[in-house]
Amino acid sequence: MLFTSFGFILFLLALSAIYSAAPQKARWAVLLAGSFVFYAFSGFYCLVYISAVTALTYFFARGVGGLLERGRKPRAALPLALCVFIVSGLLLTLKLSAAFSSPISLLFPMGISFYALKTIGYVTDVYRGTCKAEKNIFKYALFVSFFPQLVQGPISRFKDISPSLFEGRPFEFERTASALWRIIWGFFKKLVVADRLMPAVRALSAEPEIYTGIYFAVLMLFYMITLFADFTGGIDIALGVSELFGVETAENFDRPYLAASISEFWRRWHITMGTWFRDYVFYPLSASRFMGGITKKLSRSFSPRTVSSINVSAVTLLVWFLTGLWHGAKSGYIVWGLLNGLIIVATLNLKPRYAAFHKRWGLNKKSWYKAFCVVRTFLLMSCIQVFDCFSEASTTFRMFASLFAPPAIAGSFFETLTSLGPAASDYIVVALACALFAIAGFSGKTGEVRKKLSAKSPVFSAFAAMLLLLFVIVFGSYGIGYDSSQFIYNGF
Repeated sequence: MLFTSFGFILFLLALSAIYSAAPQKARWAVLLAGSFVFYAFSGFYCLVYISAVTALTYFFARGVGGLLERGRKPRAALPLALCVFIVSGLLLTLKLSAAFSSPISLLFPMGISFYALKTIGYVTDVYRGTCKAEKNIFKYALFVSFFPQLVQGPISRFKDISPSLFEGRPFEFERTASALWRIIWGFFKKLVVADRLMPAVRALSAEPEIYTGIYFAVLMLFYMITLFADFTGGIDIALGVSELFGVETAENFDRPYLAASISEFWRRWHITMGTWFRDYVFYPLSASRFMGGITKKLSRSFSPRTVSSINVSAVTLLVWFLTGLWHGAKSGYIVWGLLNGLIIVATLNLKPRYAAFHKRWGLNKKSWYKAFCVVRTFLLMSCIQVFDCFSEASTTFRMFASLFAPPAIAGSFFETLTSLGPAASDYIVVALACALFAIAGFSGKTGEVRKKLSAKSPVFSAFAAMLLLLFVIVFGSYGIGYDSSQFIYNGF
């Protein structure tokens, strides 16, 4: 069931009515039932997967928690390792089956990449003592399957979300208005921008032997716009629906296209994924006995600073390899991950030289240089993200080579763009929407725009929300050629 479908709106209205009529203590059960109904639309086999993962990690977490209560933490490491092995092994098997188009790939459950990380993080947190193992399996099932976050995140942590998730908060006017604002903003991003531009992205990436040269550069730009509008739009809807039911969730984006470096970009983009890999992969690997042994051997030949640099670089590259694999077991995703890792590693190792350079010239204090860094980061990320568009990395590398050759297609550039699906008017709408994104991004430096509007004038805020909704209804992509496809990240 798509967030932007009419069926989802009816589902949300019905669930809201049942939720508000239910006793406060039973409202979490309403959300659980609603979450399973929502996920059932993806297929019965999806319910089998999520139920199995939920039951497995629930009992492993209870076992780990029980050993901790008896003061047997060393023994608790074994069930933790076994649980992580089983869940990650299941995820890897499904990713590989999808990459090689095996029959099992037809039963790839939507959103498993997200709830697999969520459950692994939960069991690990129980082992670390940062949260208690939940005794009620149905409440734990709600944490795993909470429908707004099920198919594309954010990746919540039990200790952060559980208080508000199980409390059963009633609807409040101010919170409801704020939630609806965010949901409408998500609809705007998805329907007005992402779905309007997606046909052009698909046309350009479907025939790489034809759309070469300048058209490949257009693909990189269009994909960056589409990915931003699609993913952040879906997250806005997810967070808005969560807020509607009083559930407090972590933010997943913070104006990423204003980042001045790749490292900063990943602190702003898909934040919960980045922090998950940092806390559950990077730190444990860095402090592992294996890395300690390597450090000891390297320290015999190199200085402590060099040894530290080698270890951090190696673990960073491994983490980004796994991040690429998490997205998909195809060469395009693997290269995507390694490119991010290589640039971040290079930046870390060149940090002293950057500091000396800026101390000498002071360019980092210049506004024009900061703008240059933002543009540079955007272009670099455009070159990296385009690996998503082709399943094989070799195809993407060939397309980069084509930038230095004349395009294979003949005819007018603007005529070709309008032949990809969107009309000239569609490109104008997208351009105006991008200008609105930029205004919202710069205005958001001091806080969310919707909250600032509500604080200054609730009436004006309501008027602006209705105007935005009207814009979505009028300019949303519903006509001939409209493809009500899944959100890009639903496929993970």
